[in-house]
Amino acid sequence: MREMIYDAKKHIDMDYIYDLFEKNTGKKIICFGGGTAAEILMKEIQGKYQIECFLDNNKKIQGTEMCGRLICPPDVLLNMKKGEYTVFILSKHVDAISEQLENMGLRKEEDYFDIKT
Repeated sequence: MREMIYDAKKHIDMDYIYDLFEKNTGKKIICFGGGTAAEILMKEIQGKYQIECFLDNNKKIQGTEMCGRLICPPDVLLNMKKGEYTVFILSKHVDAISEQLENMGLRKEEDYFDIKT
């Protein structure tokens, strides 16, 4: 059996995520990252909370779906009204994504959150 190099599940704090969902009630939740962590999150929340869509920089998966939600390019945020959505980063590329979101005018711990430990 092949050993996993990166175990996404051990880096996800579901209590923190549930708290963020509650604190952002009424906002669209958008997840940045369309990989393993996103799949784990969708399995964990199973209808308890609504995810608007996923964002990913990988052009190969943009336009496809993850668990019934569209994977979009990050620039879709530019067409959305700031304050009506919250972004949860579900990627090991947190620093690069945070910088990308900051360049779009979003603020950490207000407009977006790193939900991995």
